[in-house]
Amino acid sequence: MAAWSGPGPAAATFARIGESTQMTRRRSLMVDDDSAGAWVDDLVDAFESLWEEVEHTSAFKRSVPVRVEIPMAERDPLHHPLDPVLYTIKLTHGPYQWEVRRRYKHFIKLDSDLRLLWLRSKFSRHSRVPLARLPVRLDHRDAKKERLQEYLQKVLEIEVFRNHPASLKFLEVSKYSFFDDLGKVKGKEDIVRKHGGGYRIELQVCGCDSAGCCGFCCCPCVSQAYRWTKRWLVIKDSFLMLVKDLLIQSWSERQAREWFIAIEKMRRGPGDIWTRQQRYDSFAPVRENSKALWFVDAEDYYSTVADAINSARYEIFIAGWWLSPELYLKRHIAHMEKWRLDNLLKRKAEAGVKISILIYKEIPQALGIQSLHTYNRLMGLHRNVTVLRHPDHRRQGIYYWGHHEKVVSIDQCISFVGGLDLCYGRWDNPQHVLTDLPRRRVRRGNDESDGVAMSTLDGVEAVINERSEAAGADGDDDGEEIHAGLAVAAPDQEPGSPRKRRGRMAKAWSRARQLGWLVRTNTSLDSGNDVPFSASTKPAVQRGMSVDELTEPAGEEDDGNPVCEICPPGEACCHYHLFPGQDYSNPLVRDFEQVHQPFIDLISRKEVPRLPWHDVHMCVLGPVAADLARHFIQRWNYAKYNKKLRVLDRRKVDFLLPRDLPPPDTSWINEVQLQDCEVQIVRSASDWSCGVPQESSILRAYCASIQNAEQFIYIENQFFISSQLDSSPQIFNPIVETLAERIARAHESHSMFHCYVILPLLPGFPGELDAGGVAKKAILHYIQSSIYRGPSSLFGRLRALGIMEPLRYVSFCGLRAHGKIQQKLVTEMIYIHSKLMIVDDRVVIMGSANINDRSMTGDRDTELAAVVRDTHMIPGCMNGKPYDVGRFAHSLRMSLFTEHLGCAHQECFDPNSDHFFKNVWLSRAAANTKILDLVFNCIPNDCVRRLNQLQQNRDTPGLKDTDPQKAVDMLRTIRGNLVLFPHQFLVDEDLRPPLTSKENLISLTVFT
Repeated sequence: MAAWSGPGPAAATFARIGESTQMTRRRSLMVDDDSAGAWVDDLVDAFESLWEEVEHTSAFKRSVPVRVEIPMAERDPLHHPLDPVLYTIKLTHGPYQWEVRRRYKHFIKLDSDLRLLWLRSKFSRHSRVPLARLPVRLDHRDAKKERLQEYLQKVLEIEVFRNHPASLKFLEVSKYSFFDDLGKVKGKEDIVRKHGGGYRIELQVCGCDSAGCCGFCCCPCVSQAYRWTKRWLVIKDSFLMLVKDLLIQSWSERQAREWFIAIEKMRRGPGDIWTRQQRYDSFAPVRENSKALWFVDAEDYYSTVADAINSARYEIFIAGWWLSPELYLKRHIAHMEKWRLDNLLKRKAEAGVKISILIYKEIPQALGIQSLHTYNRLMGLHRNVTVLRHPDHRRQGIYYWGHHEKVVSIDQCISFVGGLDLCYGRWDNPQHVLTDLPRRRVRRGNDESDGVAMSTLDGVEAVINERSEAAGADGDDDGEEIHAGLAVAAPDQEPGSPRKRRGRMAKAWSRARQLGWLVRTNTSLDSGNDVPFSASTKPAVQRGMSVDELTEPAGEEDDGNPVCEICPPGEACCHYHLFPGQDYSNPLVRDFEQVHQPFIDLISRKEVPRLPWHDVHMCVLGPVAADLARHFIQRWNYAKYNKKLRVLDRRKVDFLLPRDLPPPDTSWINEVQLQDCEVQIVRSASDWSCGVPQESSILRAYCASIQNAEQFIYIENQFFISSQLDSSPQIFNPIVETLAERIARAHESHSMFHCYVILPLLPGFPGELDAGGVAKKAILHYIQSSIYRGPSSLFGRLRALGIMEPLRYVSFCGLRAHGKIQQKLVTEMIYIHSKLMIVDDRVVIMGSANINDRSMTGDRDTELAAVVRDTHMIPGCMNGKPYDVGRFAHSLRMSLFTEHLGCAHQECFDPNSDHFFKNVWLSRAAANTKILDLVFNCIPNDCVRRLNQLQQNRDTPGLKDTDPQKAVDMLRTIRGNLVLFPHQFLVDEDLRPPLTSKENLISLTVFT
């Protein structure tokens, strides 16, 4: 026998096809000499069973003929003297073309198996099947070739013979051959003997070392593979359906060579896109003519992903760091249960959609996300829902790193990627409200005895009708806030049919749009920040007003909660909260725990403000969506193989394959917001996470984009830890170094260049900095060391390059919100969880990767991101000069800037002018910071340089305590949420973990 060994395509998806149910049944139908006796013993029953199997087997496309041609017959008497002629058979089946090579003995074997089936027709109720005669005793090679072609053509014209297992094996055909979803190219297929990679033993009879025999004994020492198993090997244009490192055994050198040639032909042909080197050394190619759509904050993203899941027809893939089954994706109050994640997935599973969910398996002692609860809850929904948790810490020895990516793929045609997990604490909108008290119930008219709450629709129509009459026919309006103290009835209380209700609502909102109303941002203080009824607010209005726009918090005199069948008696009803249960969270005060009880409050809504959550996400359509699905498939197959699972909770865990499925209905997508782009998927992955060589294409994309920036760079990220080779531990990602070099180039050339960086004001960990908080202090230390502390920091590098005023080019800011809880002024930072970079309003990198080594180096956390380059340009302006910008990047940046600054579009249209950088961006941030510090004595601030000053800062009364009315008046002047990132906060402290702390006992790389 001849063996061939070699690796498969670098980016291929591999599956053990021998473990699939379909192929297991297929192999059971194959007849060989050893089992012939059993068939004769019970001929009638066996033939009846076989006939039923053949009738239901349809590897070939129905009503599509198979054309046969034998153009070549070669003689090879050296290796096969008794059967020297090798026939090349070319076959055509619809658009598929392939060829096989067979000897006359293979025709004899095929004929004998088909005659066995033909013989069965005598013993059954079926009519007798005609059988062509195999040509014999023909000495002339060409004549025999023509007769064999005629014989094979006649055989393939009879469907029962064409789909017989013997014919399928002879023609190298399986049910995967002509499955359009798996590609339009037919590669080589056949049964091979596969070597199990781990099953190799050393036979050392004489006790020699592994180098071989010592020469003094008669028994040679050998290394022998002792397990060879039969597998059906399929070569497709984008994957090999077998294992990664392939070692197969063939009966002859010719067969081994044919397999090698077939694999190389596919690799250099249709599969070339997956084997050649891609930009940034990514696994995925650059996809032109792609469609992309961005989301700012979770409200729009959750609503859109709910519609996408609801439209799925075949498959749903979900991968995330954390997934909360009880999460409400749409928060209309009415119909909330319909859009709860577990209910939505259950409906789709019952409709026949296969749902595969891959979640990070945490260490329970370190994290409270309880992935086991997620696993149990989702696995109990339906047999079509399968969940895998990865990694297995003990088996793989992975304790510090995790799967941090967030991806959803629908039918491998529509995919979502970004920074938002489908979990508690993430739902938010650009208003970033701090409070969520029960809503006031408003009765119909003045009758308080009817006990019926006014419905959403009736309330909206009433407000619209009242305001439209006041506005007059000309549509003039004073622009005051749309506000009604309305509670929402349960779904069964809503009058009229669903179609009528939708029609009434559509007419009401159409009238509102005609009036050109302004929608006021909903803050607890009447700050007067009106924003136009524009593209950013239109999706929310199309879905109907949110709770905060339709209702107002209950005052102290109205503390009663409505009755709910879901929530326990005496607890706040989830249907009357915008943030039900644990969704109202503040991890700075108390981290998530007991997540299996989703509707309990971990913090007091009457005392503690929630932590607002700012994030970005995106949706892609087309081949780039299939690339995200491909990454999921790689991870899924590797996780299944790594777990060595055969049965999971009494159900089979299948391997997944890339498929070319028909696109689902996309009528729920706002076509106007879709942008034409060039998109490439990049990732951080390695052998422990995906079973692939280490890949850090996200880091390469970041560095290349920074180097090539012409005008400005805008960054939002949860962390900023980089380029500290002189620290302990060393930090290897060179993003800070690359940024310093780019700023230095601008300084040397006297060109205008600005860099904007938005970060959380403090790391999002519980605990006070002066009362423990070791992890929070450690991360803050590495962030400060990357920005302004020490020679390796960005500021230190710039000063070393002769730029003594780094703030001329770069600014670091955060976001902070304020509001009221029961007439008490409160504030909280807005937690930046985005992983975003915008360059020149032309390039966007968006995904799950933070700026630190955990996310960037590739051998630690698993991450995904999309690199978007605009192909549709529109007129823009940079430093006062015309400059073409991309629609996708420009619209995203404008949405973010108007939200952060609370300004009109015209004010932030030119991001690279000195006027905007100094007089708008930095000036607005400084003014907001000064007011908030005067009112609240915020932490962090530049006045607190040591830990012992923190308590003194807390004890110092702010303006909210000494003069509340003046505080309110000052807060009215705040515009937006932008504040300065403090550069002197705790600058005199060493924030690294103490030597005696538990954090110092583990590797400090977990913080970097």
